[in-house]
Amino acid sequence: MTEEPAWDSLRVRLGAALRCNPLANTARPEDVAQAVVCGEVVLVAASMDEDLARILHVEVETQTAIAMVLDGLHHRLAACFERAGISRVAVLKGGATARLLYPTSDHRQRRDVDILVAADALDAAIAALETEGWVSTRSPDLPPRTPQQVRAWPMGVQTSVGRIECDLHQRLASDGRLRIDAAEILDRAKSPTGGGLPLCGPADLLIHACAHAAMDGFTSPLKGWLDVHLLAQHPELHWSDVVATASRWRCKGVLYAGLFITESWFGTPIPIEVWSHITPGPRRARAIRGFLEGRGSTPLRAPLSKRSAVALSALLCSDGWRERWAYLSALFTRRVRGLFTRR
Repeated sequence: MTEEPAWDSLRVRLGAALRCNPLANTARPEDVAQAVVCGEVVLVAASMDEDLARILHVEVETQTAIAMVLDGLHHRLAACFERAGISRVAVLKGGATARLLYPTSDHRQRRDVDILVAADALDAAIAALETEGWVSTRSPDLPPRTPQQVRAWPMGVQTSVGRIECDLHQRLASDGRLRIDAAEILDRAKSPTGGGLPLCGPADLLIHACAHAAMDGFTSPLKGWLDVHLLAQHPELHWSDVVATASRWRCKGVLYAGLFITESWFGTPIPIEVWSHITPGPRRARAIRGFLEGRGSTPLRAPLSKRSAVALSALLCSDGWRERWAYLSALFTRRVRGLFTRR
């Protein structure tokens, strides 16, 4: 298990953290390299440190090959959707941040593709991908669902680096406590210079990154937090838009938690007025900070199962009692449905 000094040392190298552990400078390069692999930041870390590049040369070659394949798939998907007349799409998560935030797209480690698709175009998008050799990868062990009944429909294709997944999202939250508006995101998405699939804007990516981390129980790898750190400093980010959108989407709690983590880990500069708009009441703010003061591979201060971490993050970071009740109701419904499905 990689110790905290190695993680602090890695965060110093990646983001010039202001509050790093003094012991970080004593971390062995081999331990930092292990943290790099675990945090999925191989190429960006290797580009900054010759010692890490030497130690991780095999991983660098592997991730470089995967990045080349993924970049090629993005171009193929853009052509595929254009032929099918599908324009209401946008690249999510790492596929978007790779192009918005990093010197070259391969610096953002990725292993799949995430595309937001307008709900009324989802069936057409699935059909278009099937004509290009993609197949549905939804597990047969899951309850039967149509594409319209799930948040995202998984597709897969075989490539030179193995199977690559593409999740076609029509919704970005499913339990009712976060009200992320997919139509808004698609309206604001812009095509990158040089063409290709439209990319989500930096404000939408920032809020969604924090929300996705919270829905994952804050167990996501370091690469996602580096995205948040860089998005918060993007020249096209307007904090007034971030605050207004987070308020509409009931995402102020998850935004507060995400920015607290990156400020603590990387020294991310957050304007004081932003904190004044998104900080919850004193008790809940203290509880969130206590929950997320870890300095290892995740921000969780105490070792928790993922299920427990997801539940605690939902209860602590929801914006109000209505949202907490929505989460608990959705959780109860899933558990009951699972019982009947197993029978």
